[in-house]
Amino acid sequence: MEHFYFWSKYRVLQIVALLATAVALYATNFDHAFHLDSPYGLLDNQAIESLANIPSYFTDPFTLTALRTNADYRPILQITYALNYAISGHEMWSWHLVQILLHVFNASCLMALTAFLLPRLLNGPTRHHHKWIPFVVGALFLIHPTASGVVNYLWARSTLLTTAFLLPTILCFIRGRNLWAALLYSLALFTKVEAVGCLGVLAMWLVLVEAEKRHADPDRSGDFIDDLGGILTRPALLTMAPMLAVTLVYAGLRYWLLPDFLADARSDHDMTTLGYFSTQLTAWWYYIGHWWAPVGLVADHLTYPRYMALKEPMVLLALTGWGIVALGLGLLYRTRPVYAFLAVSALAIISPHSSFLPLTEMVNEHRPYLAVGLMSMCWIVPGCAFLLGRTIDSWTARQTVGAVALGSLILGFGVATHERNKVFLTWHSYWEDVVAKAPSWRAHTNFGMSFHGQGKNDEAEQHYKEAQRRAPLHYVTSSNLGTLYSQQGRTTEALLYHTAAVGLETHTTIALEARAEHFLTTESYSEALADLQRALPRTMQQRLVHQRLAHANAGLGDWRASATHTLTARDLGSADIPHQVIRIAQPFWASKEQALSGIQYFSALGDQWPDQWWVHANWARLAEKVGDTETANLQREIATSLRPEQ
Repeated sequence: MEHFYFWSKYRVLQIVALLATAVALYATNFDHAFHLDSPYGLLDNQAIESLANIPSYFTDPFTLTALRTNADYRPILQITYALNYAISGHEMWSWHLVQILLHVFNASCLMALTAFLLPRLLNGPTRHHHKWIPFVVGALFLIHPTASGVVNYLWARSTLLTTAFLLPTILCFIRGRNLWAALLYSLALFTKVEAVGCLGVLAMWLVLVEAEKRHADPDRSGDFIDDLGGILTRPALLTMAPMLAVTLVYAGLRYWLLPDFLADARSDHDMTTLGYFSTQLTAWWYYIGHWWAPVGLVADHLTYPRYMALKEPMVLLALTGWGIVALGLGLLYRTRPVYAFLAVSALAIISPHSSFLPLTEMVNEHRPYLAVGLMSMCWIVPGCAFLLGRTIDSWTARQTVGAVALGSLILGFGVATHERNKVFLTWHSYWEDVVAKAPSWRAHTNFGMSFHGQGKNDEAEQHYKEAQRRAPLHYVTSSNLGTLYSQQGRTTEALLYHTAAVGLETHTTIALEARAEHFLTTESYSEALADLQRALPRTMQQRLVHQRLAHANAGLGDWRASATHTLTARDLGSADIPHQVIRIAQPFWASKEQALSGIQYFSALGDQWPDQWWVHANWARLAEKVGDTETANLQREIATSLRPEQ
């Protein structure tokens, strides 16, 4: 049975069953909204709008997203986003289809890994065990409610795709196909840096092999420490060398390309290293607990309790629990070291996410995706073996109970996942759920944005103010209030909040651009120009800033600068420039003097952008305003000849 591996007729049917289940389970996803970081990375990010930009993904971390503080080095991930955009633009069907297919692939790979490890996990597994236990592991992984957030949240594709490379990496490595393992590991690493945790998995496999060699030799004695030393031997280091070389190359590129401010921007300055580590000791139990009781799942849990020292009661309880786990694994290591392999592998996979860097998020919904998937084998496999027995030649009461228990678990998880999917339907439903379960400043900010977009300004103001109460020193909370008040014509209050936001902003230009928009609205063109010129060198919204610069310069009567910025916005790929020109050129209708500048503006556009009917139509209107009837008639005729038939 040692060589009984994976492919067979029923295994193919099981994978087809997983695919059908996933499509049915996530059938409502195809019209879901972009959530949380997805708008920055997928809606506002023009870098993914052309496959010609793919080479830049490998050299420019700022192509990942339109939010400057979210910049990172994930070129393989970006390629999949660019392909999705090439297929369906921002229509959801292709984006979510990829998410679902990746999830099915990962479940299938977990089945394959379970099938390979089964002889090590059980004492003499039968064909009956080989046939069904890997499928149960894959099915539970596929339908589990904790995966709903990973599949629904498009920005979490980084986790799905990394897993899709790491599981085959592990399978290739443990079967001795090291070059394939190195290639797949490279793809995982260039998808997301957290893939580096796989080195711990591969090292633990070498420890497991060393332990099995020792167990097979009656003349050898030793323990885990002795086996751990085996990975420092020359053969083991040569086996790991390709992966280590790839890691060094990637680390060098990352060090060279990523700016220093990112670490500061993403860290939580109120959290110490010891506090973060203490919190993570409890968070790992939080993740495992949600496997057994997947209730109260939160997509953005900024309110998870923080523990600042190891001596706090919850941390001591968590630490005691991990001590008991370590003791149990130590006892099992004497006969079944594979359980230590799975547990330590899960810890290695999740460690880069739960590192010593004090990140803002203490827990994250997609962090435990692969880690808990690996660890779940530790209880699913022996549990299934006990419930199903060793044979089905004669159906027993225990097998009946086992089948009913497993069926109930699968059905329960499936229903819970179906209900969980509803949370991701719209931006409003997403943040409504978060506010109800974990009301943080970010939850109230984004829920307020939903009301703001619906024109429900009172509700928006209520949530914006609650967000500011919770995070008075965050620029976003003030900037949103400034934008709301500006749109309501409460200009004094708006400027107060906008200016406060600019003073609090450190690494981005979002608040600066929002204040500039306020100045444009109030026709304070000089002030708008000053803010936009400050924002231009660092903005991630070059196209939009150039449009606003064109507007500000038009307000100041500088038609040359206005035309230059308009054409620059066009060259940056703005398809809606004809529509935007309505606002850009608005100041040219304010007076006769401004109209003369406007004529020069449209004349310059006509020279650089020929055959645009709307250029000549606006030129005609301005000429008519200053009394130049001859020019007005000529430009109107040109516009009519160029305008496509309606």
